[in-house]
Amino acid sequence: MSGQMTSQISTFIVDGRCPTKGSVRSFIHPKTGRVVSMADNRNLAQWTKDARVLARIAKVPLIYKPHGVVVDVRVEFVKPKTAKQVTPTVRPDADKLLRAILDMLTGVGYADDSQVVHATIMKAYGPSERVIVTIGRAA
Repeated sequence: MSGQMTSQISTFIVDGRCPTKGSVRSFIHPKTGRVVSMADNRNLAQWTKDARVLARIAKVPLIYKPHGVVVDVRVEFVKPKTAKQVTPTVRPDADKLLRAILDMLTGVGYADDSQVVHATIMKAYGPSERVIVTIGRAA
């Protein structure tokens, strides 16, 4: 796992397209006058819920503080027939994918995302759209 020493390694797969964690937009609701914050990706909430269920089914252990966590992510896309490049060097951005995945793991793989001491992400072409997440306790 990324060259880091780890223990309690767990891997799980989330089928389907991984949404990105983009910007959060805040505004004052015209009827209530309250500040409302919304993520700019409408698919994120449902994907997060589904991915957390899959992590629990895979029996990913919750790593509590003060232990550090190492996360390795592979996001796969189906290669378009017109693509000439060997790797998916187009959107979505790797950092926005990683943010969505790290936030999803909070409360499932670790107590708080401040525990993540090492994270890697790879975008690649594969047989289907999916996310492969490997998580372990830093030794």
